[in-house]
Amino acid sequence: MAKVDPEFHLDILGQEVRVGNYVAASYRGRYSSTLTIARVTKLTPKKINLIGLKDKNEWSIWSGEVVKLSGEDVLAFILKYE
Repeated sequence: MAKVDPEFHLDILGQEVRVGNYVAASYRGRYSSTLTIARVTKLTPKKINLIGLKDKNEWSIWSGEVVKLSGEDVLAFILKYE
């Protein structure tokens, strides 16, 4: 039986996270970790795939390690960096 991708995951606060939502997540680079704003691109049965808004890095992370952001938070970030 094939695994079906879920419609949503729950973030650390229990909010539904769906494809297209923006989240704050930790990006673990080669030498350090940083907190960044990212867009959810895909949901797998266990993890969330993200792409960073500022640096366009792509990575997977557990849903309990992100926080869903509101529209105002994302708008402020976009206006500041783009």
